[in-house]
Amino acid sequence: MKKAFESTLQDCMSILQSKKTENTRLLGELYESLQGRPLVLYGPMVIGTSILGFFNQLGLPITHLCDVEGNEGEIHGIPLISARALKNDMTEATVVVCPPDDEFDCQKSLADMGFSKERILPWKWVSVLLLNHLLLISGSQFQCHIDKYAWAYDLFDDNKSKLTVLDRLCYYLCNTDLKINTRCSQYFEDDYIQISAGEIFADCGGYTGDTVLEFIRRANSAGVGYSNIYSFEPGQKNYLQAVENTAIYPNVTIIPKGLWSSETELEYFENSDSLGSSFMGKAQSLFMGLGQIGLMSVAQPGDPRGTAFTVPVTTLDSFFAGKPDSELPTFIKMDIEGSEKEALIGARDIIRRVKPKLAICAYHKPEDVYSLPQTIMKIRNDYRFALRHYTQGWAETVLYAV
Repeated sequence: MKKAFESTLQDCMSILQSKKTENTRLLGELYESLQGRPLVLYGPMVIGTSILGFFNQLGLPITHLCDVEGNEGEIHGIPLISARALKNDMTEATVVVCPPDDEFDCQKSLADMGFSKERILPWKWVSVLLLNHLLLISGSQFQCHIDKYAWAYDLFDDNKSKLTVLDRLCYYLCNTDLKINTRCSQYFEDDYIQISAGEIFADCGGYTGDTVLEFIRRANSAGVGYSNIYSFEPGQKNYLQAVENTAIYPNVTIIPKGLWSSETELEYFENSDSLGSSFMGKAQSLFMGLGQIGLMSVAQPGDPRGTAFTVPVTTLDSFFAGKPDSELPTFIKMDIEGSEKEALIGARDIIRRVKPKLAICAYHKPEDVYSLPQTIMKIRNDYRFALRHYTQGWAETVLYAV
């Protein structure tokens, strides 16, 4: 089976090499076509300025910005000119069209100004160059994780887990989406999570109470009931919704705190849409990804991660301090946006004492696939591990330890 890892890695590296070759060719064509002429970014600047850093990194600095809405002035030291000025004063420029939704209209407007096809770079052309560039950066940054992914591949006994490691390897190296490899509900994988009588459930990252409700449904369906449920949710909106959604059920406590490795306060981002909330933030779109790797040179209206708050965080060991083993969690679920390792460290006493079942999200950081099982193994070495993936995208990979 180790050959499968080596073969997959070789395929990924071949793809990266082909992308590098393609970008070298595209850049060569662009350098040749420019021949020292100015390069102008054309489109609505709320979108267009996001790729300034990208062109700078390629050694192709944008000399002027042309806002289709007619604004003039300066952005980060770059002149912002009108379409009239572009037409009258910059007839020799090469123009990059950057708004994909209005590309046809933009190209028509530029043609009407007298720009030939050879002097207009459509978004489709730029996006290939851009996505290849991002892929090469992420692939390069991921190189330090490859040996540890090989370790994780060997750690898991079952084929589905091994395939999940390979899928995540391909995602980070080649930006390929992962495939769903289970029919079970997330956090409740049948072969690993069985609800027993008198469970004490710690839901870390409670959101609006959806996982609590699923846990209660499963406990009732199994005819075993539960003892207590503790759900930790630092987001004010989510907390209030979780309280409302679980109010009719007994022995459910919603705690308005996050979880970490110590008692402190952290900056927290709460989104107003369906993206949820987080301590770390996630790349939910191309331009959010650009911002995370330092390519976004002009701030966009509003942080894509949401509104920032300072919230208290605690540890599971602190919260349950002083309780006998019989009152400690028997099942811990974590989906806390990149804080899982810290929260596991903050639960080491509980894990050491009672060995609770664990369902831990392992997709927020590249190292989660290996660092989370390693963290658990340092606390106690008798867990059995599995990895499952629950969406057709990059998110929702869960590590099970039982």
